[in-house]
Formats: sequence, structure tokens, C-alpha cells
Amino acid sequence: MLQGSGLYSVPIVVARLLSVVLLPIYTRYLTPSDYGTLELLDQVGSIAGILFGYNFSSSLGYFYFQKEDSDSRQLCTATAVLSSAAIGLLVGTLGYLASSALSRLVFGDESAVLYLKIHLTGMGLGFLIEALMVWLRVEDRPSVFLAAALTRVLLTAATVVPLLVFWRLRVTAVMIGNFIAAAAAVIGLAVFFLRRVPPRFDISLAARMLRFAIPLIAGTGAQFILNFADRFFIQKYQSTAEVGLYGLAYKIGMLILMVYVPFYTYWSAQVYSILKREDGQMIFARTFTYVTLILSFTALGLLVAARPGIRVLTTPAYAAATAIVPVIVAAYFVRSIGDFFRCLFLVANRTSLDAFCNWAGAAVCLAGYALLIPRHGIWGAAFATLISFLFVAAMAIAWGRRLQPFWVESARLVKIGSVFAALVTLYYLVPVPGLGAQIAWGLFILCAFPALLWMLRFLSPKEEQAVSSVLARFTQAGMRRQVQ
Repeated sequence: MLQGSGLYSVPIVVARLLSVVLLPIYTRYLTPSDYGTLELLDQVGSIAGILFGYNFSSSLGYFYFQKEDSDSRQLCTATAVLSSAAIGLLVGTLGYLASSALSRLVFGDESAVLYLKIHLTGMGLGFLIEALMVWLRVEDRPSVFLAAALTRVLLTAATVVPLLVFWRLRVTAVMIGNFIAAAAAVIGLAVFFLRRVPPRFDISLAARMLRFAIPLIAGTGAQFILNFADRFFIQKYQSTAEVGLYGLAYKIGMLILMVYVPFYTYWSAQVYSILKREDGQMIFARTFTYVTLILSFTALGLLVAARPGIRVLTTPAYAAATAIVPVIVAAYFVRSIGDFFRCLFLVANRTSLDAFCNWAGAAVCLAGYALLIPRHGIWGAAFATLISFLFVAAMAIAWGRRLQPFWVESARLVKIGSVFAALVTLYYLVPVPGLGAQIAWGLFILCAFPALLWMLRFLSPKEEQAVSSVLARFTQAGMRRQVQ
């Protein structure tokens, strides 16, 4: 299962890495205002997806595994895919027709009409792509899933870059590239699907799938508010260029999820069986310690890399984004901790509490946006996000403990927190002006993290033996290569 989860996570990791690799191109051929326009277009598409049930296809897994025979499972699959295709066609058509009104609503004029027509038409294709990708996950076809997802990501980059660099189409280049990649994905996946599943449709089954998906769709709405609604407030009270700066800082800060999401994919499926074991509480506590350790190291890496990274990968117009990165990193660190404990709601079959957490957090978030963004701009947006994630995490820990009593390794967590706080403080207290010096200082801070934990005897005797064994194997392998 861990191997499969890893394969399904590869496209997410590659997409995030590619977005960082392409930053030098994007930020040289797109102004902060262009970048802000792309952020807002993405959020318009997200809202359309939420309103029209982008998560509808997630119901396939539940109904698919309720059936035992192949014919019934194929009927479930075909119904879900055709329903998603119909919804996507509706979204694409309505989006195309409403593009002028949406441009005036979001941007204050009709400057984004063409962008919206291309983007929302492609969004319609996205509904069908999502359904087909869910089918691949349900049938456990990780190699096909991986090939399809990576092809789409790489084709997007291969199309966007020449349109940006040679034709200088700016925002239009990104929209066209995304659309071409989506269309290619639909064609390839549809051919693969139709060779294996005959097209059929059961309207009563489709209605049951919709009823199942509605709570998930509602939860997605709350997650959207928590993660992305701040862009519209920034656009209203600041400017599109500020949205672009904030979007860049957000992109870097969210890289912490690249480490956490693959783990969470596995953990959320295994936590049920783990907590039933006699040593379940110990495994839960130990796992949380490791999660905190890895998140802390990743967060520290992002903090020390942000300043030189933005300096190297972008133009001076984007330099102001550097200051916001630490707040976004902190927010998604806290969110990851909250997600870890929210799994306890699922173990106790209390999904309503999970939904309540999301919507309560969304309410706090909206209040924070309304109060802080008009006065403090993108700083207000970043701190509103952090506060809302702290609120959700606090609820998840408190309620999770009532539903499923647990303990944590307090002493080891204190060591992690103390070392992390000390190194972050030291990093920001010592100003380092030159690029080379910034990189060297950041590497020193990063290397000091495991060294200090080692000095504080963070590792247990068994963990020390395991680490020593791994280091010995690497040393022996290196010596063998030298001999050869």
C-alpha cells in the first residue's frame, strides 16, 4: 500500500517541483499583475468546480466496492464517468457564455474575457479527467495513473514555455497550454477507458452518487475558503499585482505539503488498523513525533531557502514575496498537524465533526480576511490563514482526544520545538547580505538541526542503532565503489 500511495503521489510532487523550476521563466515573462491574474483565474475555476460538484466522481469508490460482480462495477464506473462528463459540458458551456459577466465581477472590466473562456472550457474537461483518474485509483492502476498525470504536467510545460518565450502571449500562453494538455488527457484517457468499460448509464444510481457526494462537495467549499478565498479580498482591497506576490509566496510555503501529502495518503488509510493494535497508542505517538520532526526540518529548509531562492529564480519585482513566506510555511505546518489528528474523527466514524471543523475554520478565516486584509494587505491574508489553521488544529486535537484518547512523546516534541525555534531565531537575527553568504548560512542552519538534536539525545537507543546501521551501509557501499 505504501508503494502504491507513493506512486499516486508522484504527479503531485513533480507538478510542484516543476512549478518551482519554471519560476525563472514565468517571473521573467509574466509581471506580478499577470501572476495575480492567473491566481484569480484559478480561483474562479475552483469556485465553479465546487458549485457544480467537481468531487462528484469521488463517490465512485464507495459504490464500486459495494458491488461484487464485474458487470455491476462497470455500470457504477460508466455512470460516474458519464455523469462527470455531462457536468463538465454544462460547466464549460455556462463558463463560456458567462465569461463577460465573470470578468466584470472579478476584475472590474472585460480584460479577462478571453482568459475565462479558455480556462472555464478547459475546466469542463477537468471534470471528465478527474472521474477517469478516480477510476484508475479505484481499480488500482498506479502505472497508468502515473503515466497520464505526468504526461499532462509535462505537456503543459512543453506548450506554455514556447508560447511565453517566443510568442510572448503572457497569461494567454498559460491558458492555452493548460487547455491543450487537458484536451490531450481527455482523449488518451477516454480511449483507454472505452476499451475496457462499455458506456452505460443508470439515472437512479447517478442520483444516489450525487447524494453521497454532496457533503464532500460542501467540505471542499470550506477548504477553498481556508486556502484560496483570500485572493479575492486582496484583489478588492489591494491590487492584482499584490495577488501575484502573495500567490508566489503561497506557492513556496505550500511546498511543505509535498512532504506531508504522500505520508497522509498512507496514514489516513492505515490509522484504522493501527489504533486497533495493542501497541497502537505507542505507534500513534511515535508516528506523530516523526511527523513533527520531518515537518520541522522541511519548514526550516523552506525558510532558509526562500530568500536566496526567490532572488535567483525571480526578478526584483517579486522580491517582496520573500517576507510573507515564513507565515505561509507556519500556516501549512499547523494545517498538517491538524490533519494528522483529524483522522481520529474518521476512526470514530464522526465525519460530521470533520465537516464542522472545516466550516468553523472557514468562518474564522473569512472574519480574518474581512478584518485584516483591508488594513494590512497580504500580511493580513497570511496571518488570517495562520490563525484559522491554528483554530482548526486546536479543535481537532481537543475533540480527537475525547473520541480516541492518545498520548504523545512530550519530551521529544519539546526538543524538536526548542531546536527549531532557536535556529529560526538565529537565522533571522543575523543579517547576511550576499547571495553566496545567504546560501552558506542557510546550509549551516539546516545542518545544525539534526546535529543539535543528536547532542540533546533525541534518538532512542533503537533509533540510534538503526541510524548507525544505515550510515554503515552507506559507508561500506562508498568504499566498495572506490575499490572498484
